[in-house]
Amino acid sequence: MPKIDFNDAKGVVSTAGSGWLRNGVEISASAGQLDRYTLTGKITGLNSGGEHVYVPVPATGTLVAVYSSVSGDPGAITLIRVHNAAGSSLGDITIANASSAGDVDMLLALSSAVTAGTYLRAISDNGATNAVDAYITFVIER
Repeated sequence: MPKIDFNDAKGVVSTAGSGWLRNGVEISASAGQLDRYTLTGKITGLNSGGEHVYVPVPATGTLVAVYSSVSGDPGAITLIRVHNAAGSSLGDITIANASSAGDVDMLLALSSAVTAGTYLRAISDNGATNAVDAYITFVIER
């Protein structure tokens, strides 16, 4: 197989060798890594009244991980529970007291089927004493 380079300046360039390149940089991702997509939503006010976000699922697959990032210190340990469209809990993300803006927490090793046209939901347990927000990212494998 020839070496194929997708180059912005030159177009597609084929030379001796093997592999796929983008502007001279080898593309080494596996098929599994390339067959993932992410969905992101925002929970506003982790300290007020069971705030949550519903994020629509555009393509059927398997939820494999969920990440959160906060806008500041929640002031107390705060849980974010992840649910599928049937209402089943898939687990909790724990956000530590004294977290800083941009700190990332995660729920890994998931293997939950999701269906196109449904949704995923993330809800705060109202544990925060400070008015902070959280961005939630769902990772789905097709």
